[in-house]
Amino acid sequence: MASGVPVVAPAAGGPLDLVDHGRTGLLVPPRDAGAVRDAVAALAADPARRRAYGAAGRAMVEGRTWAAVGDRLIGHYDDVLAARRPAVAA
Repeated sequence: MASGVPVVAPAAGGPLDLVDHGRTGLLVPPRDAGAVRDAVAALAADPARRRAYGAAGRAMVEGRTWAAVGDRLIGHYDDVLAARRPAVAA
């Protein structure tokens, strides 16, 4: 997506959170080579759709730098740790 090309990915795990099916790429059933082939063929046959998915994918990840993703992860850890801290009696 960061390269501005549409994604064809299995509809499992991480891609479910990253690929917006029908907007940034296509999700296919896992381990289905025919579905991958058909998805790639559909994108290859439709340059306008390919460009639209690529542009949407690029726009979706522009702010997802390693620093931004790392900071977000650290924020999640901070939230978990804050929730586990015992209250101090005064």
